[in-house]
Amino acid sequence: IRALASTDERIADEIKGLFDEAGVTGWRAEVEDGRVQIVGQGSARDARLATALARTVTGVSEVHAP
Repeated sequence: IRALASTDERIADEIKGLFDEAGVTGWRAEVEDGRVQIVGQGSARDARLATALARTVTGVSEVHAP
């Protein structure tokens, strides 16, 4: 369980970095067991970009977005 938690933290940190680099605002990623939920209130364009970026991260098994 501890390994999953640290993996989820790494995934979340990597996704946050990608969002920051790409200028994605209003959205964040919640990660549990490699599953990513994109949450927040940003533009539809940024939501699509956030989803695409999250899918590129190693360890992500699925991505759900609004």
